[in-house]
Amino acid sequence: MSSKTGYSIRIAHGTAHGMAVTRQDTGRWSLTQVASTGSESRLPGDLIQNMTKNPREVMWVIPEDLASHSVLSLPPLKGKELERAVLGWVAREEGSLPEAWNIAWRALPQTTDHTGEPKQKVYALYAKSSDLMEKMSSEPGIPAAPGHALPSSMVLDQFYRLTGNNQATQAIWNLVFTSREENFLVISSQDCLLLTRGLPNDLSGGQDLEQYIERLATEIERSGFFIRQGDHSPEVERIIVAGDPALASPLVAKLSGEGKIPASFWNIAEHFDLKGQSIDPDLLVSLAAAALAPEQLPYNLMPQAKRVLFGPTFRRRTMVAAGSLGAALLPILLVGSVVTAKVQEDYLKKALDRLDIARSDAEKAAEIYKNQRLMLSRQNHLLAFRATRPDLEEILLQMGAMAPREINFRDLRIKEQEDGTTRLTLTGESVAETSVKAQEAFLKFQGSLEDSSFLHSFGEPLKLEISGSNLAGQTQRKTVFKMNFELVTDTDVKG
Repeated sequence: MSSKTGYSIRIAHGTAHGMAVTRQDTGRWSLTQVASTGSESRLPGDLIQNMTKNPREVMWVIPEDLASHSVLSLPPLKGKELERAVLGWVAREEGSLPEAWNIAWRALPQTTDHTGEPKQKVYALYAKSSDLMEKMSSEPGIPAAPGHALPSSMVLDQFYRLTGNNQATQAIWNLVFTSREENFLVISSQDCLLLTRGLPNDLSGGQDLEQYIERLATEIERSGFFIRQGDHSPEVERIIVAGDPALASPLVAKLSGEGKIPASFWNIAEHFDLKGQSIDPDLLVSLAAAALAPEQLPYNLMPQAKRVLFGPTFRRRTMVAAGSLGAALLPILLVGSVVTAKVQEDYLKKALDRLDIARSDAEKAAEIYKNQRLMLSRQNHLLAFRATRPDLEEILLQMGAMAPREINFRDLRIKEQEDGTTRLTLTGESVAETSVKAQEAFLKFQGSLEDSSFLHSFGEPLKLEISGSNLAGQTQRKTVFKMNFELVTDTDVKG
């Protein structure tokens, strides 16, 4: 396999990081150059020169908040119709024109909805063109327009797929990256990336590592709960932790100790010959980005400009030559009525054929336009209906996120009152080894609900019982509760 050099550039906290790696073999690269510099100075001249000379092999790791992604469910379209549908969806979702966005998308296997109708799933990654250009022009560390641009989450996902590992045996996996400055997770399937989420940083500066690891484990567990609420309720089969070994190793031990989902450490640096250099864990994503830059990736938020095949001078000379040739051939066409009639007959036949094709295309376009109008009408109806209804799904997800580990929901009833308000009656139990812990968990949950901006409690708990139960020879203490809440609407908040 021929060696290929890839470059990456990343600006973080006023510092520009540049890297160059050369591919040695499948899944192996050699670090050629690494440099970091402040905002007032520039990267080494030879590195900038190589990036400028080979822009197609440069990966720009953009900030996570510049890009968005989504899995779309569209009618079964193909080719240009599918592309226009993706562009139209992004434009409608973001409230702007399609040309205002850099969009990278890929069609996924077709599925069916609950009615059995076929649906075309599409994964779309998009960023606003003006935001990318403004960010790139404001950063002095970027020497030239790079050939590729991806956020850190997509870089980690694509590098994990490129290196192989064991994802072929996994349906859903969770990649977790943790370091001093960058912490995030990526939940992916065989088809595409499903969820990206930022993780909290260690505000204690390493003074309370155990508490920080506990917090990371909780956030990872919540992300797994959230992804299960999506289509087909996917279950995370494995957690892969990468980044700083000082954080990754205890986090893997914590996740493995809970025994819910297998967890392992992925050492990104093992894929590189570092030539005796030590790499800051915060630069591992940049290292992976440099390895991805020369590869054929399915996604890119920095599309290549189309190459101009012919300059204006060549086109002008070609048109003059074509005109002269036409003038020279004209007398030949006028020699003899038979030749002229034959030419006219062939021309009319081809024109009729083109007319039939155009008529067929017009009928297809009219049908597509009719379907799009119907889809837009349905969408507007659903949006208008949803605007007048409370977002119960989001409320239930937030209630689930507030619940401590000891809290179990037994019953949740939602009822609209005659005055237009919506009431929730929640029945549950707090189970722990001791009554004190069970009551503490209940009080913590009750306090979180009362402090929330979307619920208003009224009255005392309808039911509050403290009891014990014996399960497999172990006694568990329970606090059984039943509470009433009222949904707070925007009008209530403003009032």
